[in-house]
Amino acid sequence: MENEDLVRSGDDDDSARRYRSDLQADREAVRDSLRVDLPAAHMGAALSLVATVVLGAVFELRWAVVLVAVLGGWFSIALLVVLLGGGRGVDALQRAYRATFGWGNWF
Repeated sequence: MENEDLVRSGDDDDSARRYRSDLQADREAVRDSLRVDLPAAHMGAALSLVATVVLGAVFELRWAVVLVAVLGGWFSIALLVVLLGGGRGVDALQRAYRATFGWGNWF
């Protein structure tokens, strides 16, 4: 009976180790897929600028103002989250900028 408990304990340790290793690998893969660099954020900001100009030129100016307000609100929320998370200074601004315009990575 004691030998069986020892074997089970060893199996549990191995499976827990494998589980933690797999979980770490999965989290790393998600972080890598969601990582955004500044050139991608610049692309998103440029596309936002083009969309704002097109909305203002083709449709009414108020739609361009709505888009600018939405982007400004999103940036403000992202900056608040970064600041509450401990980010400071230029790093906080860059992280909020990447969170707001990082979708340019997919173009």
